[in-house]
Amino acid sequence: MTRIFLILQVFLFSVLLVFADDKKNEIASLDDAKTVDEITTYVSQSNNKRPTQKLTNRDDVIKFIRNRGEVSVAGGEKILKIAADDAERSKGLKLKISGLKQIIQADNIYKEKTTESENQTKLNNLIDELEKEGRFPEIVNSERFGQFLLELNGLRTNFNIDKFNESTKKAKKWSVTRPGNFQPVTAFTRLIDIAASKGGVESDPQLVEKTIKDFIAFVNSDEFTLPETDKKTVLESLEGYSLRQIGSNPKIYGKTLNDDNFDWDKLRGKYVLVKFTASWCGPCKGEIPGMISAYEKYHDKGLEIVSIYIWDKLDATKKIVESENIPWIIISEELTEKAGESLQGKKYAITGVPTMFLVDKDGKIIVNEARGEKLQKKLAEIFGDSETTKTTVVKKQNKVKDKDKDKTEKETKTDVANKTSKTSVPATLIVPKIQQ
Repeated sequence: MTRIFLILQVFLFSVLLVFADDKKNEIASLDDAKTVDEITTYVSQSNNKRPTQKLTNRDDVIKFIRNRGEVSVAGGEKILKIAADDAERSKGLKLKISGLKQIIQADNIYKEKTTESENQTKLNNLIDELEKEGRFPEIVNSERFGQFLLELNGLRTNFNIDKFNESTKKAKKWSVTRPGNFQPVTAFTRLIDIAASKGGVESDPQLVEKTIKDFIAFVNSDEFTLPETDKKTVLESLEGYSLRQIGSNPKIYGKTLNDDNFDWDKLRGKYVLVKFTASWCGPCKGEIPGMISAYEKYHDKGLEIVSIYIWDKLDATKKIVESENIPWIIISEELTEKAGESLQGKKYAITGVPTMFLVDKDGKIIVNEARGEKLQKKLAEIFGDSETTKTTVVKKQNKVKDKDKDKTEKETKTDVANKTSKTSVPATLIVPKIQQ
């Protein structure tokens, strides 16, 4: 017993020494940081520090974000003053830009809208100056690409065919000037989504098909100069998108929770709602009340639902199915992969969840983005329903969404933080775990 006590004392003493050493190496203030490495270390330490007290209101959050941003800007400017070469200047610029974005984020939270702030103007002017001088093209391209993606967000809500065509030309340009990443996929798929929604009106299948074919032809041409690995990734995504557009005939497969093979052909003659989802996704959970209501009402009339849980652990899938009393067909990508079958999330180029579409009796997709009120209206049109019931279902969904909003807001989009700046770079859409 005494021996164990001595060992424990030695261990605790070692931990204290390590902690003391870390504190000793910590830079007390930006003024104490004299070299580029010391400045970047100090900024990193400051940004990684947790709040000294709980952030209980919006003002606390704004202040916390702004303080981080101000430290980054100050650090970046200090590096730019002492930088000995372009490598160090690049570090300074990246720190300053990162800090300005954080401050802009705080400004936008405060204003509750993305307006042109003084710091936004500073950031835009900085990028304009670098571009004019022809310096640091990697930084300039990254920021310009982020600005382009935010312009696409505007096109999504205010569709204009001339601007759309101009944006497809820009997307092709970006696809060959940003090597080494998946940004071509990001630009192309954003435009396909825009073609499918056209500012919130019904999908335009002809425009979607034309856009996909145009991008595929471009990627297969000599103009697309990125490596074969990038080319393959882009083509796989474009082909995946084409498989889940209106008029397409998807073929769903995989393993159910009982580890049985799912037979898609047995559902021929029924309307089938297909939902790519995940247990951790708040918006996905928000769709469940409306889906259950629709299933109870229309299942005997010929509606079936298939939920495919992707990017999800089997235990988590089983838990949500049980807790939500989900009665329809469930497919697990984890079990499907263990059986040696290819992942449908990849096959259909699923870049965010929930992704939902409605298939008719002949196996053709008739509705994309089959969610919420849009789904309920279509089912009412097919099977017959009353306005009262549809309104009730939508209210149920809104209650669940409101309940989960705080919990899931930070996960709902890969580019939430990036929306706060005209020049920020959203996370690439090829990365999973994006909630829509």
